[in-house]
Amino acid sequence: MRKLMLLILAVASLAMAACGGGNTTNGPAGNAPANDGHSHGHGDEHGKAHDLGKKKSGDYEVQVGQVESDSKTEGVFEIKVMKDGKVVKDVPAEAWIGNSAGKELSPVAKGEWMEDEQLLDCHVALPADMKEARLWVRIRPTGVKLDPVDFELDKD
Repeated sequence: MRKLMLLILAVASLAMAACGGGNTTNGPAGNAPANDGHSHGHGDEHGKAHDLGKKKSGDYEVQVGQVESDSKTEGVFEIKVMKDGKVVKDVPAEAWIGNSAGKELSPVAKGEWMEDEQLLDCHVALPADMKEARLWVRIRPTGVKLDPVDFELDKD
């Protein structure tokens, strides 16, 4: 069992290292999560993103795509923030896996702005128990406090 846990930890560490160590910067969002398996230009190869939908947050619209992944420890999400149908580049976003009430089941991760794709790339740790899990996203426009919005995860 110990060897299996060490192997899982090693694989997760390599995945984080290959992706630049995870999310550490804030950034805004672009038009529509639709990564078709191309790179973000920082060694971060992703699969295709499945659209989880759009939600209204104040005067903004948040759109999220869940990227195909075989990882059992990390979920990769593409977050786009729009206002009046246009990409907003100066609104940071953060995401976490939570229950239906928004209680954090994973640490909060900050999205990293990908200029070439006009979206935030957000890597979120996955909890062991995903049966009640939802993705929660909070955008932080300057001077405005908005409630987070939640999305049903693609658990396949």
